[in-house]
Amino acid sequence: MGNIVTTLRANIIPSIDQVLTIAGLTIREAWRRRFLAVALGLGAACVALFGVGVHFARLDVLARGAGYNLFTDSAFNMMVMAGLYAESFLGIMAGVLIAVPAMAGKIASHTLDVLAVKPFRRAPLVAGKWLGLACMLTLYVGTPAAGTIGVTWAISGHVPPHPVEGAALMALEAIVLMSITLFAGTRLSVVATGALSLGLYGLAFIGGWLEQIGAFTRNDALVDIGIVTSFLVPSEATWKKAAHLMQPTVVNDFGFTPFAVANPPSAAMVIYTIIYVLAMVVAAVYALERRDL
Repeated sequence: MGNIVTTLRANIIPSIDQVLTIAGLTIREAWRRRFLAVALGLGAACVALFGVGVHFARLDVLARGAGYNLFTDSAFNMMVMAGLYAESFLGIMAGVLIAVPAMAGKIASHTLDVLAVKPFRRAPLVAGKWLGLACMLTLYVGTPAAGTIGVTWAISGHVPPHPVEGAALMALEAIVLMSITLFAGTRLSVVATGALSLGLYGLAFIGGWLEQIGAFTRNDALVDIGIVTSFLVPSEATWKKAAHLMQPTVVNDFGFTPFAVANPPSAAMVIYTIIYVLAMVVAAVYALERRDL
């Protein structure tokens, strides 16, 4: 028993240390390249612009003497969802943009050759890069989302339902595309990796909207197409789950806004998405282990 514990400590603890080291290096590199500074600065600008829009919308409501009712509450909710939708799209683009150079770019420039030797094995190398990128994406998506929800609450008093769960799912959506890009980068060139990731996002986006149209029109064929694409690339399904959680039931039931979700994914789909992300990481490790650098 003592030998087993010693063996586990000798293998697992150094691997964890290596993962954390690579994650720290990945974050520091992004900071050095000004990605985090630029991203958070632009995020703050987007939140400020959104706040100006909410402010004038509130003034219009007061000027009309309408007061706050179901209609105005739904209108403010639609504004929040529009802001969050834009931020989720930017999060996906950021996930692809930072993951392409992190793997495919490093392989093309032979920078990875220096790290993919002892004492760093390739598995901790991939896991560390993924962890560092996931932390940055969570910050990149979560901060503007919190700002958008907070500004709306401060100005109008409206808070969407389940904001924490919704923001977490938005971050997961970006992490899905980042994980796909990281895996693709182990086998493809920089350009091909970016094209594949964006193409898969487009596939999921179209499939998601076809499913929504099918749900509203009761067209089972369109719904089935959307479900299949959700299993292939679950990014859009993750956004739909977030959108469903952050909108009142009446909005989703009657389709008051373009963001209403008539056929929301289940909790099992969220679990599937997490497993999908882990599978992408394992696949990236497997592919890199068998690639000559």
